[in-house]
This record gives sequence, C-alpha cells and structure tokens, in this order.
Amino acid sequence: MRARRERGQATVEFALILPLVLVALAGVLQVGMVVYSHLAVTHLAREAARTLAVDSSADIGHLMDENLSLGTEGLVVEVQFEPSSVEGRTVVSVRISYETPAIVDLFAPFSQFFTVHHEVRMLTES
Repeated sequence: MRARRERGQATVEFALILPLVLVALAGVLQVGMVVYSHLAVTHLAREAARTLAVDSSADIGHLMDENLSLGTEGLVVEVQFEPSSVEGRTVVSVRISYETPAIVDLFAPFSQFFTVHHEVRMLTES
C-alpha cells in the first residue's frame, strides 16, 4: 500500500504534463492542416491551369467553389496569359496562395509559415 503522502503524486504529475501534451497535439494538428492546405492548393492550381488551357474564357470561380474545401478567406488566385515560344500558342500561368489559419492563438505569431503557394504553367491547346 502507498504511503499517505504519495497518494496524489500521479494527479500532480498529470496536471504538470497535460499542458505540454495539449500544445504538442495542437502542433501536430496545425502541421496536418498546413500539409492538407498545400495538397488542396496544388490540386486547385493544376485544375485551374488545365481548365484555362482548354478554354481560356472558362470561369474559374465556379471551379474554386467546387474543388476548394478550405474556404476562400486567405485565398489569392493570379492568372496570366503569356506568349510562348510555340507559334500561335500561349502559356497560362496560375499562381495560388492560401494562408492557413492558426488553430490556436499560440501559433498566430508563426502564421507566415502557414502560407502555402503553388504555381502551374501550362501550354494552351488552342
């Protein structure tokens, strides 16, 4: 049997380590959200470039609504058409940036690290 003065030791140890475990768990979740955001932005940039390569007058706003599960806050989309070295063809360039929100205010000072970017350049088909 435990001595009387050791009864609450496990509870005190748990209370001391719990904040560290919660911060580590929040950090893992934040990294997961940034990775997911990067994958979603990459997919969206490829889809937008492919759509615009086939039809330069396509509405990519509709494409954004269908394919982006992240939300539009913090999303920046830039589209450029440039002449290519192939005669009569152009290159479409789609650059997308997304600022992943911090899940805990503790991570807010590091928010510049949560911004993901992706750029796709594709030769148009017509």
